[in-house]
Amino acid sequence: MDTKDIEVTELKERIIELEKENKRLRDSPKHGDKKLLRNIVFQDMGHEVLKATPEQMEEAKMQAILARDHQIDKNNNIFLNKDGKPRKRPNESGNDMEGVLKKASDGKLRGLGKASGYPDLLNEKHHYYLECKVADADSIESSFRSFYLSTLNKITKSQAHILVCFKHREGKLSKDDEPIVMDLYDLELTMKCEWHTNNKDMYSKGPKEPDYTIEELDEIHGDNFNVKRGEKNKKFSEICKRHRLNCEGKCEVRYERLREYLEKFNED
Repeated sequence: MDTKDIEVTELKERIIELEKENKRLRDSPKHGDKKLLRNIVFQDMGHEVLKATPEQMEEAKMQAILARDHQIDKNNNIFLNKDGKPRKRPNESGNDMEGVLKKASDGKLRGLGKASGYPDLLNEKHHYYLECKVADADSIESSFRSFYLSTLNKITKSQAHILVCFKHREGKLSKDDEPIVMDLYDLELTMKCEWHTNNKDMYSKGPKEPDYTIEELDEIHGDNFNVKRGEKNKKFSEICKRHRLNCEGKCEVRYERLREYLEKFNED
């Protein structure tokens, strides 16, 4: 194969790569796009959201009723903050009801190792994930956003996804209100992209003056620094955070980022 043939082959391979990249970009979700939860989970995690069986729905409803009654009978029907005072915003009591669900289920429902993220709980015996919500009974038909997805790494298997919602009235549950139990198999979600900032970044008085030296960075980065690589990363991350810099990347990347920041600040 001569040089020209090689160049043509390489060009064709590059075109194929670019076409794949263009397809990936076209298929990426955009603001306002709608997608079924089951498709999002499968695309991101490779696990299927299965349609819940009538038996699973009935079992989840039973667990929800047990939790509702436990909150009313055992917890005096009061949602408490960590300081022991009644919550002023009952709609933020979802985490409280997760704990009540686990306790009332007598071990059938368990957490997934992380407080945040979707879903909340797992029923291993009956093979379903459970998401817990608390909503004002008078606002249940409102368009207020109440279901969010960010990370999905708590999902590790293909099974049904069920949601239970407890209706409150001025922070109190009632045995007259049956919990809402939903199979999320057909749930459609809307992508909402946003740019944001925070008060710390928005109202800061400009770049923070470096509180470190090149010599200190070299000492941490050097072979003579008597700590494991993970400790080096930790120390570089701490310095990056103090100066509101990106903390991502390998040890060498953080080292160079901090050097550049220091040099640029000294130039100014």
